[in-house]
Amino acid sequence: MNLSRRLLIFVSPNKTWLSPCIAASVLAFISFPGWQKFFTNLTLPVQVEMTADDVKNVKAYWDNPALHPNAYKIIPIKSAKTPTNQTSSTDWRIKVEALAEKASDAKGSEVWIVDIRTPENQINWSKALMGVQKWELIDNQYGPQGKIAAARAGQPQSLEVLVKGSNLTITLLRSPWSGKVRVTANSQARETNLYAPNSAIEKLYFEPKKNQKSELYEIKVTKTPWHRLKFVPDAANSDQVKIDSIQIGNLKIQPEANGEFILPFYFWNQFSCALAATAISFLGLTILFISIVNIQRRNPQFISWQWFDKHQMPRAIIKLKIANKQTLIVPYKALKYFLISLIVLVSGLCLIEGYLDYIEKSKIIRLGSTQKYQVASMSLLATSVTQARTQSVGQRPQLSSSAWQQEDDRINHNNKEKILTSGTVRNPAQGEWIWRSKGFPVSKVATKPKRILVMGDSFVWGDGYSNMNDIWWRQLQRELTRRGYEQVEVIAAGLCGASTHQELEQARNLVRVYKPNLIIWGYVTNDPDEGVIEPFNYKFVNQDPIIRLITTLRDKAVFPRLNTLLFEARSRKVPGTMDEKRFGYEYSQWKLKLLEGKNFELYKKTVKELGHFQVSSGIPRFVMTLPTYPDRAYFTTLYSKIIPLFKAEKIAIYNILENFLKFYSGFNSNPIYATLDPVSTWRINPANGHPGTTATHFYGEQAADILEADYPQVLGERTPPAKLPAIHINDWVPYNLNLVASSTGIYTFKYPESEEYMLRLPIGKPFVQLNLEVPVAIKEIRLSGTGLKAASLDITAVDSQRQFDDGTIYSFEEKQGTSLVWNLEGQSSAKSANTIRLSASFQNNDRQLTLTLIPGAGRQP
Repeated sequence: MNLSRRLLIFVSPNKTWLSPCIAASVLAFISFPGWQKFFTNLTLPVQVEMTADDVKNVKAYWDNPALHPNAYKIIPIKSAKTPTNQTSSTDWRIKVEALAEKASDAKGSEVWIVDIRTPENQINWSKALMGVQKWELIDNQYGPQGKIAAARAGQPQSLEVLVKGSNLTITLLRSPWSGKVRVTANSQARETNLYAPNSAIEKLYFEPKKNQKSELYEIKVTKTPWHRLKFVPDAANSDQVKIDSIQIGNLKIQPEANGEFILPFYFWNQFSCALAATAISFLGLTILFISIVNIQRRNPQFISWQWFDKHQMPRAIIKLKIANKQTLIVPYKALKYFLISLIVLVSGLCLIEGYLDYIEKSKIIRLGSTQKYQVASMSLLATSVTQARTQSVGQRPQLSSSAWQQEDDRINHNNKEKILTSGTVRNPAQGEWIWRSKGFPVSKVATKPKRILVMGDSFVWGDGYSNMNDIWWRQLQRELTRRGYEQVEVIAAGLCGASTHQELEQARNLVRVYKPNLIIWGYVTNDPDEGVIEPFNYKFVNQDPIIRLITTLRDKAVFPRLNTLLFEARSRKVPGTMDEKRFGYEYSQWKLKLLEGKNFELYKKTVKELGHFQVSSGIPRFVMTLPTYPDRAYFTTLYSKIIPLFKAEKIAIYNILENFLKFYSGFNSNPIYATLDPVSTWRINPANGHPGTTATHFYGEQAADILEADYPQVLGERTPPAKLPAIHINDWVPYNLNLVASSTGIYTFKYPESEEYMLRLPIGKPFVQLNLEVPVAIKEIRLSGTGLKAASLDITAVDSQRQFDDGTIYSFEEKQGTSLVWNLEGQSSAKSANTIRLSASFQNNDRQLTLTLIPGAGRQP
């Protein structure tokens, strides 16, 4: 009877239960996404048997990547690199055949062998097997035992020799008297023509064939209703990865025809657990709220806030009485101050997190029909200056949110797919590093009377750049065009991580094919790397317990931006606490170590070879330093030992450090740059330390000044720049957009069905980005498609005074319909549009769109 009376409280006629139930349901509904994130730790241990080569990472998606692009675990592939204290030795059986064949312009068919060696051993001529026609051994200090071998009999000759070691290098002589040769090393055969109008060195590189074997990887994936597992390797090397099988406990699972793995059914997965937790939350909150309401009805003083009323304040929340002795378990006053401190702390952390989120979305200007407002431009990096390491030589601070890190990954994934280079830094003499894409083809025959080749590494390849025209060699092309040098074509070649030595080996082949009139070598402070000194491997950072705690909180979305800040600050500190000989040198210290000992001696030889190459090719060239941030002491230390090497070989080198420092020091005083944060220009995006647009434009200007002053013959005649440059889109993201120009200013493309490779930041939604070859004035932008429902437009522009894109985004109102028009006339941003960003939604499956760009009046900035 008493129980039935109590139950009547919940269904009483006054409906006191209704409001608590509504409040509880709202709170429970809001908590559902949080429960989903919480139950990401409901994991399933999986063993993956995988064969992989030349791949850094493989992503294991535990949820549908089309709907959940971030639901993956990164599997770092075990490096096949031989440890520095060990040597992977191979018995090389080498056969060199002089074919007695010559090119039409050659004066003979000779073959000269300068050297055959591995890093560990050099051949011994006395043990070489020669055919009937003996090779001549001629005294020369560069050959093994002071001799080089020559086949000059005018008929086929062969030479066989054995050498033991790792990578094999065969050095041959190119000359007007040289002919064709076939080299076979352990069944790897290559045939080449050694004829050259001027004497030069040709190096052939051979790597031991790897005995690929499957490796076992252990990962933990979240249980989701998808019940599948999909592996996505680095796109550029997807054919180098094979997932043989996965194993869960004793259950071994083979892949389906589409490469996915079907997992066992688990009822208690992420979704069902989150749903159950939400239901329990609703039930608990409902009981709590109804109880409070009913207790309040019986005792109106129950919810009377008496926190600061000394007369009403109880001594403790919980009292324990044992044998007539009373003990205060939770003193009320202490609890009160603890809760207040906790609230203040959490509120402060929330404010910091909100601030970091705000400045991530800065540099956005909204342009509507009746309203215009600007978000102040602030740089996330401005807060990082005090976070940088306090040492004599520091590394640039790296500070960004996990969202920007994912964005940087998407940018570089698109770049890997978009850039159609071939070859690797491990074998620089093979393949072509020329930067080309579908939107930016490069022919072997120059398209203009003059051609400049820029050699470099990631500064040329464009690590972190979503717009190829922001890379410094493209800025040089724009600057030359702006100055009226319309007859010059600038092309570039480079790969991430390439050193001067590797760039030189690649350049030997490129100059014969692309025939540049001048070569510019961009010098970066890690270029002296000869493979002797190991940099710190940052995978060891994850062994630090503080890093593991911060990573866990960040991955659980607990103050993700703040924890990313703490992660990177801690990551800069960890390398200094670990054994350098065992784990490698921290990056800034590593660059200093490159200028010492054996590595520096090898680099001296590289610079000497570069000097010989300059003389033999007869092509004008110069080296230009590329400082990345204004630190005179640091860069002077790094440049002081390098510059004399180039000068000793009579290689022109231009150190632009002082100009760079002067340029940055004028930011506060020069009204043109007064609104810019100089720190933000150190990097192309918050998650990538490569130079930003201010720096790359500065490099382009400096190179143009050098060309005008010292190499005017390469620039040709100067003509007035075009008043209205043609509208041409030469670059786009995502890479698979398949943009087609039907006529000038009119483009058709299919809007992507998947958002996986679409960029998002800083506007916070997926978009298609179209990059203009040169900034142009646009009066009107039209977008049409039979399936189009709505679309929004954002653009970035090049300032007419600064002459570079500072990243400010001009956002135009969203429009609805199948044929949309944005009138940009009168908007200052439209006078020099640089990028166009479109976000669209569709009413059916037809995603084909037509974009029309109507030019406006104006000049190229």
